Amino acid sequence: MITIDTPKRSEVDPKSWSPEVPATRPIATIQPFEVNGYGSGTRIACSRISLTNVHSHDPATVLLFHHSNGTHKELYYPLITRILSKNPGILCIGLDARNHGDSALLNYTPEGRSRLPSQPHPLLPARTPWIGNTPVREIEPPGDDAFLWWYPAHDVVCVLEFIREQYGASTRVLGFGHSFGGAMLTAAEFLRPGSFAKLYLVEPVIVSAETIWSVEVLTNKDPNKFPHPDSSTWVHSFVGPTRKRKREFADRNEARQYFQSKPFYKVWNKRCLELYLSHGLYETPSGKVALKCHPVQEDETFKGGIPRLFAALPIISVCCKVVSGAESHMVKIPALVDGASGKTKIKDEVIAEQLGAEHKYIPKGVHMVPLQYPDLIGKVKPFVRPITFLMG
Repeated sequence: MITIDTPKRSEVDPKSWSPEVPATRPIATIQPFEVNGYGSGTRIACSRISLTNVHSHDPATVLLFHHSNGTHKELYYPLITRILSKNPGILCIGLDARNHGDSALLNYTPEGRSRLPSQPHPLLPARTPWIGNTPVREIEPPGDDAFLWWYPAHDVVCVLEFIREQYGASTRVLGFGHSFGGAMLTAAEFLRPGSFAKLYLVEPVIVSAETIWSVEVLTNKDPNKFPHPDSSTWVHSFVGPTRKRKREFADRNEARQYFQSKPFYKVWNKRCLELYLSHGLYETPSGKVALKCHPVQEDETFKGGIPRLFAALPIISVCCKVVSGAESHMVKIPALVDGASGKTKIKDEVIAEQLGAEHKYIPKGVHMVPLQYPDLIGKVKPFVRPITFLMG
């Protein structure tokens, strides 16, 4: 039996809590499983997480988690156990996007190349917004190396179909999506309206065409240079370092030293970093360990996009909450300029407005706040409480 732990009450006291405090009580079991994804041969690795003393074969509520780019489902276990400790009757399910985590081992080669046969063009609803005079559903996907986000969005739909088939059509499905994962859950709700009862979105990467074109087209005076409106070159600041990231290590101790030396990982809760080392790496035939999500694939995901999902937000009617880290570099991304006030609004503010959702900041939070404060994000004021919102 695989178990995961939840901290004691004292560990989430803002006066005494620290990431160094070890986990203390095994309370949950993890059951890995796979689901057929979108397109022939695609496999999506998932995990069921539930309390050891709770019969969850027929849950009334399922909470689906989707990770950020470059990470994987297991990193959210500390947050999941916090939610389970307060809501013991629910079933949590985590999934790995097709080129991340355990799904990457199923669908991609060690060199980061797809094992999948030619994929059908993602099917989009007839109500999909248009770009100029061309409906999005007629736009061809980018080149072979690019990663169009409609594909993993359809994979989420496949997981949702599995949940309905497994647990019944009346099962209440909630969603927690972080960054790229927030965009995927939102896109899945657009593709299949009514899939979710509620969505809790932490800095979802849903960027307007106006943002990108204002930065790129107006600067370069070349509207043909960036033909995919939701593929923004602001992500190029991530692309170079991501593709060059060290992928293979002699062992996990070497990997730990490497990641602990990087500012991006230094802010993570130590339990999350250990989960990254345990589940984000695999043993190679040569006896070394390597990242399951190849840096090339993480890079291509950064450069990918989901055309015009931003424009579709007003017709997505699911109850949502949008959350941002107050110190996140992502909150600085402008979305649009208000014509009346002249004020520039940030991406997450506008996403929340378009969805009719509440928007909150998490003090001291960075973009990776679910991995930075996995206990505090769901427990202690003034931090936003996904437990209360999702289960209310």
